[in-house]
Amino acid sequence: MKTFKTYLMEAEEKNKSKDGTYASFKLSAKSSDKLHKWLEDQKIPNLSPANDYHVTILYSRKVVTDDLKEWDVSVPIRAKIDHWKIFPMQTGEKCLVMVLDQKKFDTLHDKIIDDLGATHDFPSFIPHVTVSTNYTGKTVPDELPKFPLSFDEFSVEKLELDK
Repeated sequence: MKTFKTYLMEAEEKNKSKDGTYASFKLSAKSSDKLHKWLEDQKIPNLSPANDYHVTILYSRKVVTDDLKEWDVSVPIRAKIDHWKIFPMQTGEKCLVMVLDQKKFDTLHDKIIDDLGATHDFPSFIPHVTVSTNYTGKTVPDELPKFPLSFDEFSVEKLELDK
């Protein structure tokens, strides 16, 4: 049986960890292929690979991986594409993202933070799919895909922050 002092020392060591937790929903193969073809037809530069399309639900500097893996998260989840946005990247480049309208993503993100104490480094959570890295366009495209996206896999993994 652990002493209270041992428990506190372990908790303190865990908080010094350079690890965190990452969780996302991956786009189904059918949605991914359809989206990628549509983006190619629009001639959007520097497209991300089709098999990389996903929506990040959690990027936490606090480790909650084991607890979150036990959650029963229902898939598939369908999402509507709401609008385009250009985000700055840490490299100084820009990326083009499609912002999603799906309240389940917002609700799950908030619930993970509230129930597990996960962290979030940004002022707000914006569920999105990055479609182009090193985006060279000056503005967002004029059109949006008119079809919904289906996310069929929930993934939770350890996040190595010191790499």
